Amino acid sequence: MPAPDHQRAPGLGPERLLTGRFPGGGVLVWLDQRLNLAGLLLPWLERPVPAVTAWPQLLWRYLGGLSLLLLGIELLTGLAMLPFYRAEADQALASLAGIERALPAGWLVRRLHAVGGHLLLALAAAHALRTLARGAHFKPRELHWLSGWLLLLSTLGMVFSGGLLPMSQASLGQLAALWPHWNGPLTPSILAWALALHLGLPLLMLALAWLHLALVRRTGPAEIVFEEPDGQEPRFPLGLIHAGLAGAGCLLLLTALAVLWPQPFLAPARPLPEPGLPWPPPGGTGLPPWPLLAPAAVAGLLPPGWGLVPALLALAAPALWPFWERGPARPLGRRPWLGKLLPLAGALWVLLSFWGALRW
Repeated sequence: MPAPDHQRAPGLGPERLLTGRFPGGGVLVWLDQRLNLAGLLLPWLERPVPAVTAWPQLLWRYLGGLSLLLLGIELLTGLAMLPFYRAEADQALASLAGIERALPAGWLVRRLHAVGGHLLLALAAAHALRTLARGAHFKPRELHWLSGWLLLLSTLGMVFSGGLLPMSQASLGQLAALWPHWNGPLTPSILAWALALHLGLPLLMLALAWLHLALVRRTGPAEIVFEEPDGQEPRFPLGLIHAGLAGAGCLLLLTALAVLWPQPFLAPARPLPEPGLPWPPPGGTGLPPWPLLAPAAVAGLLPPGWGLVPALLALAAPALWPFWERGPARPLGRRPWLGKLLPLAGALWVLLSFWGALRW
């Protein structure tokens, strides 16, 4: 849907990108003649987007795009480290430490990968909560929600499998958090499954991201459906400028955490204990990743073998939410019961996480 004429000045629309009248424009003209960029990009660039009228909106209006940016960083840093990783139980931890010496700026690449995975999970979860609160999952957007939730679960699986790859005490503790009654060793088969999961999930996430973006492009932003009171703005150039500012802020936060405070995201590099030694070791294993603290607290109360059941149900049930909450699309203000349920669920999750940390 082209933007109305009053939303942009004459001659300042996205079609000027393909005129070749600015530095580098000739490259776009060359590509347009061969790839039909006008047919691919102009309809997307001409579609209006919700207006940004305050700085906080740069974060929560672009949660989906920032998640996609972090996914790209995870892929690039992971590919950079992959040639140096040794998928063998007695070499995995040492090979990860060797990345910092063998790869230029390897210490930063490894930290960006570790911090980026957790930040991606946090932003994807916030995006899902905002989608639920906005009512952007109602008909005809059920598949938007389903593909987005599968992306969130894939991110969680990527973080979990990545924690097993060092084959360290923290890896063993991560398994023990979900299986409190399990005290077996970390075998090569567990490492093989973790590596296959960690390498396969990004491919699935790329396919899901493509599907998700195609669906969003087809239906447009939900804020426009709900007639956002802040109004709309043209995607080009104002929307792209705001998206760039949000992306720059996200990269700045990621870099700051990776350089100044990586400890919560990088598990202690302690080798596995020798067979026959007491478990847990005297120095502890460090806390499991923050998404596992609440499930670990619940798993400790259940009989052996049942620790994963509530976690799996809690992760799978929301995928069916749009097929349960039906009716006309409506925001959070017209669903007061959900406005009470979400804070209660969030408070319960925080309390269980604190309990899991203290118990651990």
